[in-house]
Amino acid sequence: MSARTKIAGIALSLTLLVGGGGVFAAQQSTYDRIENEMQDIRQLELLHPLDISIQTRDELRQTLLESIEQDYPEDAQQRDQRVMELFGFIEPGTDVGQLQIDLLGEQVAGYYDPETKAMVVVSDGSGDQMSASDEITFAHETVHALQDQHFDLIGVQDSATLDADDQYLAITALIEGDASLGQVQYMVAHPALVIRLQSEMTDFDSTILDNASPFISGTLLFPYDQGLTFVTALYDEGGWDLVDQAFTNLPQSTEQILHPGKYLAGEAPIPVTVNDPLPALGDDWHIIDVNTLGEYIIQIFLDTGEVRPSTAQDAAEGWGGDQYVVAGTDDDTALIWTTEWDSEKDAEEFFTVLGVHESKRFDAERVTDDTVTTFSNDDFAGEIRLDGTRVTYILAPDTATVADLFANQSAPGEPAIEQDDTPVATPVS
Repeated sequence: MSARTKIAGIALSLTLLVGGGGVFAAQQSTYDRIENEMQDIRQLELLHPLDISIQTRDELRQTLLESIEQDYPEDAQQRDQRVMELFGFIEPGTDVGQLQIDLLGEQVAGYYDPETKAMVVVSDGSGDQMSASDEITFAHETVHALQDQHFDLIGVQDSATLDADDQYLAITALIEGDASLGQVQYMVAHPALVIRLQSEMTDFDSTILDNASPFISGTLLFPYDQGLTFVTALYDEGGWDLVDQAFTNLPQSTEQILHPGKYLAGEAPIPVTVNDPLPALGDDWHIIDVNTLGEYIIQIFLDTGEVRPSTAQDAAEGWGGDQYVVAGTDDDTALIWTTEWDSEKDAEEFFTVLGVHESKRFDAERVTDDTVTTFSNDDFAGEIRLDGTRVTYILAPDTATVADLFANQSAPGEPAIEQDDTPVATPVS
């Protein structure tokens, strides 16, 4: 799965305020005032004037539709839908592209595009003065412009490799957390603005977000919620100077975002490589996806009602690194997923919770001992193996294929190669 498409739709982030307010028609002096305040708050200077424009929500939806058609073609949507369904992240038959359009069309209040250098504020109504949400959105987006002019957001985003969506989500959390902290400090300086914002929130419609799956809503909110917590920890440790340094010493995992102390200590992910499974599968099979889930997505994966939320969170902690490969034919799908953990105790805890979770998810009888768990139903056979700090999970159409895939992973082999998936520049909000 590519976070560049499914986590942020068409790679368009959002300002989760109240969905936009009145027409963004303030006097230039108001723009100038906010720009000057945000430069003081963020302790960075605008090197170039801002290019400000306004979109209605209908215009935004058209922009999303055009971007989906250009950057997220139908075959990529179908591939991603297949992977997300395999992990149980979405309901079967979900139209991934339309979901992104609907969700972002509802939630986006504004965005800054580092490719065109355009700052866009989305407006829902009319009026002679800037709404509170418009003002806060502009403050938030000004931070993104400052980031881009000083740190090169496209270069920062491109630092994440194509098979490391966990890292990309972590980098997005730095970008959005920084802008969110600046936004919070602006709101603290204007308490009357907060009162106005509260009155506007009565008209906020979040039906689509509220009904989205935990994976969709969680990955959408993570950069703002956990990103703010992460950047606040950096700010408390070393002020804006330390936040600035994070743009050259980028976070490498959602684990570092969830546990800022691990970032500050330089605790990097453990490299994990899954062998190419195709030699064990045959000519009809092809690689669908190669990627990393990371601590946060593993937590979402486990927290789906099969185990308690606290159990899911505890089992995801202690993550050291992981990689998964999804392969398929027209009719069949296989998953090879290897995880490394900080300790044998962490690995054993994950091994146990994963076995319970998957046997319940597939409504299959579980057979387990200290190091191996198996289950099967009419559609899949699964086996999970614990080996020290490593847990390997293989899911395939039948037990014979599972055995072949484990033999393939035990022997020396070449890493699996993901299909071509060229990244695109990502507007941020």
